[in-house]
Amino acid sequence: MEHLLAGTTVPLVTVMSAPGVPDAERTIPLLGAMASAGIDNLMLLGSNGEGALLDPSATHDYLVRVVSEWRAVRHGGRVLINVSAAGTGDVIRRATSALDAAPDLLIVSPPSYFYHRDDEIVAHIRALEQFGIPYAIYNVPKYANALTASVFRVLLDDSPTLVGMKDSSGSMDTVREFLELAKTRPGIGLSQGDEMHLTEALVAGAVGIVPGTANLLPGLTVDLYAAVVAGDDDAAERAQVITREIAALHAIRPGVPSVKAVLSNRGYIDDFVAPPLARCSNDERQGLAEFLTPFEPDLIARYPL
Repeated sequence: MEHLLAGTTVPLVTVMSAPGVPDAERTIPLLGAMASAGIDNLMLLGSNGEGALLDPSATHDYLVRVVSEWRAVRHGGRVLINVSAAGTGDVIRRATSALDAAPDLLIVSPPSYFYHRDDEIVAHIRALEQFGIPYAIYNVPKYANALTASVFRVLLDDSPTLVGMKDSSGSMDTVREFLELAKTRPGIGLSQGDEMHLTEALVAGAVGIVPGTANLLPGLTVDLYAAVVAGDDDAAERAQVITREIAALHAIRPGVPSVKAVLSNRGYIDDFVAPPLARCSNDERQGLAEFLTPFEPDLIARYPL
């Protein structure tokens, strides 16, 4: 049986009808494009999905509809829902709401805002075990307490529903350390979220990739994964180089507003974001369009297809 984190996962942007208002209906064209490109899985409400800025009361119906639509257009496609939050109570509330969408697994980061002891981080993550469904850890030190080897080791020892982790640390040393620890327990997999080291992580033993650039390069993301699996080093390197180069768009405007601006320009979505994020300015949109011109052959096809 294929691992739940295996293959290509797009950390999908949350399409909105107004600032902070998710809209599942408006997401359908984007889902179709991802399915047509061969993307395996969706990750909803991650950092690209602005999950930390959205209350469960605003995302409940959106999640239910998007998960249903994805499974209709992508046979066998899996769904990860991120329920990360600063406090454990908020994680439980988000997970309770997300379960109505019947995700394949939940994903949670260590707590944020405060610095926490190892035992507190373990307890925070293990709170998801009460729901009895598979879960993975989202290691994203940029936004939360970093997952350490000692914490991961404890969770591997006594967390029955843990299936692995998504690592967005940006450190291949960290990835290799976690991969070695994962070997101590069958069924644990790691998915790489850092666009700079996708091929390197897969060669080292990662089961999948979750790059934010997959929102804009779904076909290339699928090609990269397939090339590594097939041992086609040249094709894998080409895809990795383009992925690294296109990630530089965040120098024009950091974060999800730039990704949404590009998808808006290509006809898929309105570029609303959740406050306090603000949409790209006209100058930023123009800068992004000029920057992306050389990458046109690899970008998501313009809508309508």
